Amino acid sequence: MLRAKSFQLPGWVPSEARETWFLFFELSESVPEARHMLKRLATWEIMKEAWTELKYFEGVQPSIVVARTFSTWLSAMRYRPLTGAIPKICPSFQELADHARILANGVRKIDPATRLQNGIANAWLGELDRVATFFEREAGSMDKVLNVARFSRKRNARNAHQIAFVNRMCDLFMQRTGRRPYTLVAILANVAFDVAADWDADRVKHCYRSRSLNT
Repeated sequence: MLRAKSFQLPGWVPSEARETWFLFFELSESVPEARHMLKRLATWEIMKEAWTELKYFEGVQPSIVVARTFSTWLSAMRYRPLTGAIPKICPSFQELADHARILANGVRKIDPATRLQNGIANAWLGELDRVATFFEREAGSMDKVLNVARFSRKRNARNAHQIAFVNRMCDLFMQRTGRRPYTLVAILANVAFDVAADWDADRVKHCYRSRSLNT
């Protein structure tokens, strides 16, 4: 149950992001590619800059960044170009919702003394419920149309999944006034897709402004 907790997060990962990260890591046990992405999200030093960027975005907590990055990446990866061996299909949002709820219910059934002995605080139980509710809410629409990450006129491009991710993340973090999310989204795209420095703020800005969505 606590295998995820054995992974040591760097000290600079915000405390508000840790429990959400651990829960997604636990839920991704059967999908190694998702776990590799989450490890990058936790350990790449460029994420220090991403966490710093959050001071410009009112009301956006680090836990929200983890949840949005994971869910949008998951959606985009279902449409990536296939080359060579067919990769393992990422779970659907409904499957994740089911696993999250089973995990939350299972932990609540553990004797409180045993939970305390294993470092499972009441706050962690609340976070489990929050994550399960998040996926249950998303599953209602996601598994019908998978429209968290939508595709541009370049849907056949080798990086179509990255473009979809970038455009959706810009939508999620865009504010009416103040700082644009281009730097933040560029960092998250590079980390999520393991592409080092393919994306920068200017490229994200151009991609987002020139998008032409299929409806």
